[in-house]
Amino acid sequence: DSIKCIVFVNRIITARLLAQIFGRLECAAFWKCDFLVGYHSGLKSMSRKKMHGIVDNFRSGK
Repeated sequence: DSIKCIVFVNRIITARLLAQIFGRLECAAFWKCDFLVGYHSGLKSMSRKKMHGIVDNFRSGK
């Protein structure tokens, strides 16, 4: 079984930075990290399709 975790933060930049930091740590190389922001957060680069893809990957353990 794999362990799954969701971290909630208040700022988009915090979510982006955490995903980048954990993605670069050698000791956490087995972790799969990504970030997700609300659809109406003002971040134009994240589509609903991408949001659903991230959630689907999380659910399936990818």
